[in-house]
Amino acid sequence: MILKTNEKTDTIASFQPTDSALFFNSIDLTPWLNLKDSGTYNENKLKEGLWIEFPIDTSNVKIVKNLKANKIFEPEIVKWKGNYSSGTREGVWIIYSASLREKPYFWSKTRTTEYKNGVKNGVEVYFEPFSENILMKVIYLNGEPIEMKK
Repeated sequence: MILKTNEKTDTIASFQPTDSALFFNSIDLTPWLNLKDSGTYNENKLKEGLWIEFPIDTSNVKIVKNLKANKIFEPEIVKWKGNYSSGTREGVWIIYSASLREKPYFWSKTRTTEYKNGVKNGVEVYFEPFSENILMKVIYLNGEPIEMKK
């Protein structure tokens, strides 16, 4: 499935192209056709308990200056696993990255992040791919980074 610039899709409810993504002629969402978020909603229709989510990661977007180049943006495939309480992230969330863009996916833990009341609060740890070796730690207080350790 190829999503053209400014084309809407209901495949990924939270998909919002960044300004950088708009430099690409299209975005390839094929891997997300079989990756479905899983979890439950409470009586108020808010996310509750353990969830596994597959957001579209546009953090590694590279700007294409030649718009006629027919470039296709391939977002990184990531998996987020953690708990919600009344629709807000709580506790430790684990973020994985897929090494391939097609099945079978080989997931590597890339970071863990602590949340309180839906904002980063605590330690965010970045890992080397396919390793428990720590690359960096960032300490957050109420969503703001206050210290970085390598």
